[in-house]
Amino acid sequence: MSVLAFSCVSASFGLAPNTSVDFKVTRSYLQQQITGTITDINGQPVPGVNIREKGTGNGAQSDFDGGFAITPSKENAVLVFSFVGFKTQEVSVANKTSLNIILEEDIAALDEVVVVGYGTRTKTTVTSAVSQIDSETFENRAIASVSNGLQGAVPGLQITNSSSGGEPGAAQNINIRGLMTSTGTGISNAGPLVLVDGAVMDMNDINPEDIQTVTVLKDAAAASIYGSRAAGGAILITTKSGKDMNGGMKVNYSNNFSFSTFTQWPDQTDALTYVTVMNEAGFNNTGGRNNVFFSEDAIDRIEQNIANPGSAPTLVTKNNGLDWDVSSGGLYGSGNTDWKEFLFSDFAVKTKHNLSFRGGDEKLNYYISAGAYSEDGLFKVAENTFDRYNLDAKIAAKPTKWLAFELLTKMQRSDAVFPWDPAYGRGRVFDQLSKLKPTMPTVDPIYGEPLPGAYYPSWQHSSEVNTKTNWFYYLELLSSLLKIGVLI
Repeated sequence: MSVLAFSCVSASFGLAPNTSVDFKVTRSYLQQQITGTITDINGQPVPGVNIREKGTGNGAQSDFDGGFAITPSKENAVLVFSFVGFKTQEVSVANKTSLNIILEEDIAALDEVVVVGYGTRTKTTVTSAVSQIDSETFENRAIASVSNGLQGAVPGLQITNSSSGGEPGAAQNINIRGLMTSTGTGISNAGPLVLVDGAVMDMNDINPEDIQTVTVLKDAAAASIYGSRAAGGAILITTKSGKDMNGGMKVNYSNNFSFSTFTQWPDQTDALTYVTVMNEAGFNNTGGRNNVFFSEDAIDRIEQNIANPGSAPTLVTKNNGLDWDVSSGGLYGSGNTDWKEFLFSDFAVKTKHNLSFRGGDEKLNYYISAGAYSEDGLFKVAENTFDRYNLDAKIAAKPTKWLAFELLTKMQRSDAVFPWDPAYGRGRVFDQLSKLKPTMPTVDPIYGEPLPGAYYPSWQHSSEVNTKTNWFYYLELLSSLLKIGVLI
């Protein structure tokens, strides 16, 4: 509906000769509700259909009888109707107050082939809970592992950091069917069974760029096929091959450069606020006796070093011979030490390179790829890196109508360099270093060496290199049940 609006103000005026008067006419849209019903081609109502005004956040959903109501924000709005298994429709609401929508089945989506157990089936014949994603989820992304790429891609798939935290290349915990503990079964927070091209493997030992599809079996269907090993569900990974190349060859090179930084870092209090709170805590803890951590002399030196860094000494003479040991209480006179700035970089770099060859025909086809991934950590006073190298070869041959071979060879090498300390272990760098005092200097003010009582020197000088190399060889005689796998 259109409305002509005129604005008129009571006034008296005169017009000079040859004077023109312009009247401005504004045309506005009066919002009105659009109602209707949604059915399939057989006339049955379709509940739960998403209705969204294109280009806006305005939306609604059809009820149990397929009915809906929505108020567009503009006259020429376009409504988008979408539902799983049906084709998405876009309908203009211009000059309309009601709509009757008939959704058509998306035959292509229903005929999509998914991997289930030891074979493939179309979605229309699958009754169990199955989710599948394709190679686009992993391509051209700087992800350290397959589990990183699955994060947020599969509904119901829970992926959390392991005890190694967020350090470069850290493994992650994967859970499909919820955190669970089954008394007497030996299953505690059971993770899923992972099969790569039919063979049990660690999913993080393969290059994400080599993946064709990932299928997640969520319910008891996984256990019915694989037994108790799949009590926590199953993840079936199919890697790329040289099929459907029709005698041609395709060479592909891809690279990715990205940066990472802190998601959140707690604000550090300034030195004067810190000493005030600590002294109050010491006073209250002793029932009002004057037991303070910082003397007036130490507070005075802190104030001097804040106003003019380095103008006052940071050393308090002690009789125990541990003057330069932080734990002795001798170093409490520094100004505002920003430990985050001193210990960590603002960002870390990730790089990934991948080169692949695929080709062949019906009788012989191949897929060969090599990948390299490198990730730096944010900790800058000690080496903290992760490097992974992958080599993959998948060759299939069918010399006769009754005999076919498939050879799968994989090599994965990973090098992780991380801070390590016998007292605090691995993965607690951020936790321990966030507790350093703002009154503590970063280094010995005379010799410039790291202070022996601070946490970070032990992390700095105790780095450890962890190298893992896996070779995987797999031969399958497709005309029989013979399978041979060797893992070195």
